[in-house]
Amino acid sequence: MRRAALEALRDAIFAALARGDEASALRGIEALRPYAPAEAAGLLTALHIEAGHAQEALAAWGECERCAPHDPYTMFLRARIALLDGERRAALDLLLPLMDAPLSPAIAEKVYNIAGQCARFLGRAQEAVAFYARARDAAPDLALKALNASNVLFNRHYLPATLAEDRQAAEEYSALFAAVRQFDHAGHGRGTRLRIGYLSPDVREHVVLSFSYALMTAPDSAYFEVTVYALNAEDGYTEQVKAGVAHFRNLARLSAEEAARVIYRDGIDILVDLAGHTAGRTLPILAYRPAPVQISGIGYFASTGLSTVDYFLADPILAAGEAEAGFTEELLVLPATHFCWQPLHSAPAPDHAPAVGRPIVFGSFNNFTKLNDEVLRVWAEILRRVEGSRLFLKTDVFSYADARAEALQRLEAAGIPLAYVDTEGASRDYLAAYNHVDIALDPFPYPGGGTTCDALYMGVPVVTLTGESLGSRFGASLLENIGAGALVTRTTEEYVERAVSLARDTELLDALHAGLRGMMEASPVMDRTAYGSAVSAAYEAIWAAYEARTGLLKSPAQNDDSMSMDIKELKERIFALLEAHRYAEAESYAANALRAGTADDMIRYLHAYAVERQGDLPRTMALAEEYIAQGRRSLRHEFMRLRAAVAYRVGDARAAEFYRCAYEEEPSDTALYSSFLLAQNAQNAAADELFRAHCAYGALFKETPRYTYAAPYRHEKIRIGYISPDFRRNVMQHFVQPLLTAYDGAHFEVYVYSTAAEPDEVTAALRPHADVWYDMGGTAPEGIAAQIHADEIDVLVDLAGHASGGALPVLAHKPAPVQVMGLGYTATSGLDAVNYFLTDALCDPVGGESEKYFTEQLIRLPSQFVYVPRAGLPAPTGTPARKRGHILFGVFNQYRKFTDEMLLLWREIMERVPHAQLLLKSQIFFAPAMVEEARERLTRLGFDLTRVLLEPATTDYMERYLDVDIALDTYPWPGGGTTCDALYMGVPVVTLYGARRSTRFSYALLSLVGLDELAVQSPAEYVERVAGLAGDLDALDRLHRGLRGRMERSAVMDQEGYMRALEQAYEHALARWSEGERA
Repeated sequence: MRRAALEALRDAIFAALARGDEASALRGIEALRPYAPAEAAGLLTALHIEAGHAQEALAAWGECERCAPHDPYTMFLRARIALLDGERRAALDLLLPLMDAPLSPAIAEKVYNIAGQCARFLGRAQEAVAFYARARDAAPDLALKALNASNVLFNRHYLPATLAEDRQAAEEYSALFAAVRQFDHAGHGRGTRLRIGYLSPDVREHVVLSFSYALMTAPDSAYFEVTVYALNAEDGYTEQVKAGVAHFRNLARLSAEEAARVIYRDGIDILVDLAGHTAGRTLPILAYRPAPVQISGIGYFASTGLSTVDYFLADPILAAGEAEAGFTEELLVLPATHFCWQPLHSAPAPDHAPAVGRPIVFGSFNNFTKLNDEVLRVWAEILRRVEGSRLFLKTDVFSYADARAEALQRLEAAGIPLAYVDTEGASRDYLAAYNHVDIALDPFPYPGGGTTCDALYMGVPVVTLTGESLGSRFGASLLENIGAGALVTRTTEEYVERAVSLARDTELLDALHAGLRGMMEASPVMDRTAYGSAVSAAYEAIWAAYEARTGLLKSPAQNDDSMSMDIKELKERIFALLEAHRYAEAESYAANALRAGTADDMIRYLHAYAVERQGDLPRTMALAEEYIAQGRRSLRHEFMRLRAAVAYRVGDARAAEFYRCAYEEEPSDTALYSSFLLAQNAQNAAADELFRAHCAYGALFKETPRYTYAAPYRHEKIRIGYISPDFRRNVMQHFVQPLLTAYDGAHFEVYVYSTAAEPDEVTAALRPHADVWYDMGGTAPEGIAAQIHADEIDVLVDLAGHASGGALPVLAHKPAPVQVMGLGYTATSGLDAVNYFLTDALCDPVGGESEKYFTEQLIRLPSQFVYVPRAGLPAPTGTPARKRGHILFGVFNQYRKFTDEMLLLWREIMERVPHAQLLLKSQIFFAPAMVEEARERLTRLGFDLTRVLLEPATTDYMERYLDVDIALDTYPWPGGGTTCDALYMGVPVVTLYGARRSTRFSYALLSLVGLDELAVQSPAEYVERVAGLAGDLDALDRLHRGLRGRMERSAVMDQEGYMRALEQAYEHALARWSEGERA
């Protein structure tokens, strides 16, 4: 058979499979068998698996094993058959060897996804998250990436995390949709009734329907027109929903974009998502913003992360404390309960034997993955304290022999005697089983939902542990709403004591068994009418807020006195939205006002700023240049600053000139001059020119009053002061930590002057290590200098230089007798008040040219800084190219470092290494506009975009290095933190350097770890070195396996050696100054 005929046959088979035509697919497979027996066997096996025929699939798989026994796809199919038989432990064992096998992206995604499914079911939540993350990264298209990213987020909730970590993880999901074009609602208008849309994959017999049915059907149809959009196969429960709403559409067969278009055309005012990250199919639809106002809730319990979702449904218990800090959405807080529960099935009456005189039975019918080791340990303690008590567990994991065996091993390992445990698999008549349970134990941090409602309705009290996150408070909300708040606990010890005391109070236990159903039925939790009113009022309120945002200036008269009031109110609202980081809404307000004809310059600036905050830097630049070109004056300075900042962020060669112009218009702002120096230093400028510009900075402070010193201070210990804006979450945190954690406390005292504008969790973690700590963000330089002088600091060390937020104006006052600069900036301060600069002999060779370009004396340390990586990072296991089959080059440096010259070198490397891919990972790519700008730039420079991956920075940034074979450094501004990160994760870095010190950071690092051969001095060498390394997988593999050890043994990570050398330098500098004073 000719190739064309074979391809046509394959197309026909896949088309038949896609439309569910099993007979046609079978005929095609039989026709294919003589020409491609292994492929035909694989297709036949997959067909039987999809049909749910395990025995037929196993028989067909035998042919796969015979034709291609070592093919990863053969093993994958065998694992799927095991999964079909319910043997998840066996399936996972089959999949684990494939983790290191070379797999195509399509197969890799399936392997990792199914491994995640198996690990989750078995209760291995940490493994599930890791597998799903690999599936996300391997996925060949957006739909699968989004699905697996949702799986990552959902499974993270089985593990402990902070609110900040939850929010950051959710925000990364939004970055997947950077290129999605949202629908425009500028012309949207409501009808006589508010049009409410509900989007769910669970409009069927499903636990979520018991929480969402009232939400969909209770609002008054006189005021609300409801459309339900289902993403599921229909059943009898679907028919009940159809009967209770105005419109119903099933979008299950549509793509996310197609589904979004349907909703948009329906003119929905408020769209409510009822799944979040549980199903992975609703949120990609919401990413298109098919409705002007969008809400999520009910089916999921944490932030979606999508900027297009405005609100998340909550109640006063769920929203208490700092819960909203974990959300990108605003919490829409209903007055009593966020849900109305209605049982789907008729329930038997509670029927518990009197509790006195018999063993107490604790129970949980929750998903076994929620039962983490800490939960099991706490339950073991409860059983230990309640003599003769038993534990009854009923859930899916006990329906399958291999999963049951693993679950029992975990129970036993947690200290729960199996002799006191009864287990059952899930069953349709599970409600009656609650009559065998006296007290239900809620898991944490992921509590029960439907199981808690079922237990209470069946008369079983539930003891719950509430946490900081909204999701951890579901049980607390439910119990408080039915009047059983005494069952809510806040610590594990309180949880144990409450369960034990309840078990011992048999009279109370009997009363609860008899009365809990009535308490539920009389509570807000089952009050459909009150709930419908609360939801209706909330919808009206948020719609009114939306209209207020978008309709303030529909047709104002230019000279109307009310116009000034409208403008004032509008500015206040925009400022409030910007402070709340709701940038899209702020932009919408400002854009509507501008379209309405307002000429207010502040509105124009706030509009441009809101656009910039969303990452649309090309449009921000256009808005700034338009304003400046028009000759407008009132906010010219602000727009010039904005233009310069945007140019710097995108690596525009005009950035230094823009900052210089901005400074010339505001010569009192020396921070603008520092920004000019920073931008100039990023360019390939001549060393003489750079030095003159830095010296000119020093001249700006010639009239600044300085403190003087008649004699050295006489302290028991030398006082070291560190001043920086970067004692916070920042790349510098990995380099400043040893200054505070590894100093010699017997001889030194450390004072910290943090000028961070917004201290965070890193600030909080570092603060206890200093002897004295000041948060001085926003304090004037002279005020900070006065505090330093009053503290009698011996040696003051500036860690930022001319970088953003730097404190050099403080040092200009000479608040300490000896002043040092280093770490955070690449060149001289230009201030004669600064005595020393920290470096090493590789960046600044002794007797070399660089010494004449410093106003300071150089202190050469074993390494100019010491690196402390994040704890708990996985170890590299070899070059990924061996498994993947091709090289992945990576650049994780900031986008502004990507010069056209370097991009052309990278293109040449891609041409030299066929089939290689290039991963560009930078925070700037969170914005669709920057992704598009980068694509256009790469196309203009001749790149094949099918071989280029663009990703925003993510929290698993370090783990992503495990997929990279070779890191490509930038020039003339190489990596610092990124080079350290890459090397620590086993990824060799090839760098280009010159005579100028700021080009030599990576060269110095590579030399210190014994890999100076990876540092070259010409573009031609750069290409050759990269191509040669890519062609030697054995050498590459050795580097990946050995680089972390090299790092750990080098001066780059020798904290003790670095600190001793640094402290000796402080002592010598202070001694030299003291001798000079005496002389």
